[in-house]
Amino acid sequence: MNEERYAHAVAAAALILNTISSSPGATTPELMGIIVCIVEEAIKTYERKRSFSAEPSVN
Repeated sequence: MNEERYAHAVAAAALILNTISSSPGATTPELMGIIVCIVEEAIKTYERKRSFSAEPSVN
């Protein structure tokens, strides 16, 4: 994963944690790591879909 994509994933994970954490113990490093992985996969999926839709279709 490139650095820019990882930085976006970490920022999104932090935003998600800030949104869902209502108790001080809810923001553990493990939870942050899990959310980063989920966001990374979402970004990769989005980039794949975007690259497929950008390719010209062959008729």
